Amino acid sequence: MQRYARAASWRELVDGRWQAPRASMLDPFRPHLHQRLDEGCGNVAELFRDIRALG
Repeated sequence: MQRYARAASWRELVDGRWQAPRASMLDPFRPHLHQRLDEGCGNVAELFRDIRALG
């Protein structure tokens, strides 16, 4: 109900602009992932193991 009250127009509800961007579970690891990708690591399983090891 609150999203209807906060919307300035009906278009915001249709376009989804009323939603605020949500944080991702990967946000804390983003710098590490970018570094590993820059190093040429494209193996998702290996990146997952890296993240798991970091906590």
